[in-house]
Amino acid sequence: MSFLLVGGALADGYQARLFDFENFERKFEETISETAVKTKFEQHSKEGMQIVEHLRSVMDEIHQAATKKR
Repeated sequence: MSFLLVGGALADGYQARLFDFENFERKFEETISETAVKTKFEQHSKEGMQIVEHLRSVMDEIHQAATKKR
């Protein structure tokens, strides 16, 4: 489908449709980018919490062993 008429003139409403599409495209890109960042950092946060919990468990075991030796 061509938006140009004979002589190179733009079809009626072309500029408005182009603006709407560019606006949609920008918002869509922002949304996808935000979602990707949230998803990526959510996984990193979960992994970090698991590491901290494991470290806490190890430190608790060490503390209990040291307390028994006193």
